[in-house]
Formats: sequence, C-alpha cells, structure tokens
Amino acid sequence: MRLHLDPSHLEEAQAALHAEVLESADWTPPRPELEMLAGLWIQKGEKVSPAFRRRFTRLGRTALDELDFRRSAESARARINAWVSESTRERIPSLLAPGQIEAGTRRVLASAIYFKAPWEAPSSRPRPGPCGFVDRTGRAPSRECS
Repeated sequence: MRLHLDPSHLEEAQAALHAEVLESADWTPPRPELEMLAGLWIQKGEKVSPAFRRRFTRLGRTALDELDFRRSAESARARINAWVSESTRERIPSLLAPGQIEAGTRRVLASAIYFKAPWEAPSSRPRPGPCGFVDRTGRAPSRECS
C-alpha cells in the first residue's frame, strides 16, 4: 500500500485521524486508545537541516537526538530502548536487541502506532498465542493480552 499525501499536509492528516478515531460519538466504553510516535537518532556531529528538524518535531510525539554510535553503540541502543519503553508506557519494553546497533550505525528511525479498541465482531477462531499473535520466529508473546 502506498500513501499519496503531500508532506506539507501530514500534520493535518494526522490530526484528522486522531479526531476521527478518538472523538467519534459512536464508541461505547471503553473508549479507543491511539498513540503514534516516531524517533530519529543520528550520529553525533552529523548535520540535520533546521527545516527537517522543525517538520519532524511537529509530527507529535517525536524524538530527534544525536547519539555517539561510533564510540558507544551499546549505550546508544540502551537510550533508544529507554525512549521507546517510556513512550509506549512499557508496551514495547525493548525494540533493539544487543548487537543491533554497531559502531558503523549512522541513523536509527523508529516509529510505533498503538491502537486499542473493542472489536466490532469478536473472532471465534482459536488463537495461536496468548494474544492471538506470533512473532517473526513463530513464537507466541510471553505476556497475556488484557
């Protein structure tokens, strides 16, 4: 799927999505939750244009930061994971595994969308794991769904 949207209208589209999903009078309790966030971490000392920085940070819940991947890749990975965990209220406690960030890393872009709402028509099919999902290795998540 490809989204054809003029980048100058992205903020407007994101606000409209929030309004449509969260402010609809059609929802019965519990009300839906929608969170969208993005983070961009660049190698310390690399240049980012001021126009890009302004546009990126206006997207909502964002992080745009410099890290020293070259000198401390593991520390950079830990900082990114801490931001992801805090920003998702620990729904995603760790995004990057040890060794995924190396001294040669120059940029890391991460985004997440969290949406929780009641099903219009619940499924009666058996679910493969506690949450009905499996990860890319075929294993079920270790935590139960709420």
